[in-house]
Amino acid sequence: MFPGPSSSKNLQPTIASQCQHCSKSQTEGVNLLKCAGCGNAVYCSKDCQRAAWPAHKGTCKSRSQSGSTHDAQTKLLFQYMHENRSALFDAASSALDLHADPERGKHYMFVVFVAPRPQPAPVEKAYTFVRAQVLPIVGTVLNSQQERDVQVNLANTTKNLRMVVPNAPAAFLVSMVCPEQGTVGGSYHVTPNVGGIRRDLLWEDMLRTELNEGILF
Repeated sequence: MFPGPSSSKNLQPTIASQCQHCSKSQTEGVNLLKCAGCGNAVYCSKDCQRAAWPAHKGTCKSRSQSGSTHDAQTKLLFQYMHENRSALFDAASSALDLHADPERGKHYMFVVFVAPRPQPAPVEKAYTFVRAQVLPIVGTVLNSQQERDVQVNLANTTKNLRMVVPNAPAAFLVSMVCPEQGTVGGSYHVTPNVGGIRRDLLWEDMLRTELNEGILF
């Protein structure tokens, strides 16, 4: 999901409803316990878990390592977004054309697709720019619950800002996706002074240069 790491929960495998060793199920009144290593396999007792371990240990270690790697990649993506927040803000403001319509962030989001660099690099250059586009919040890449969460968060952010600056524009969402790693990051941005925003038609070329060369502001 775009709004943040919470979306990762929706991607976790469904927990089995039967003991992975003896096949007793929850419908029989059995209390199933998850494997602490992978969080996927379930057992009705410690005895069943020990008996199943020789067959399960390879899968368990693989899933545990995969989960740790994914968490680290998600954290890195958010750090990368934070380091490049100024470039993302400028590009999103132009792409959404907030100068012409300060309320457009209520219905559209700015999405940036990136790829991991093949060699280790500083956080601000951890990924390379692939493409960016404006997408509607509703009916594109989010499920219905995620859409509601995004719109509620945007509305609350805008409301809080307008308590301080009554004529402030609506908040808008910038999201980043790395398809190769299956990671998604998102952050809410607020435009404090829409009069100071101008639309730059070359925003994509500028964003590509700034992200790929690690130019920070």
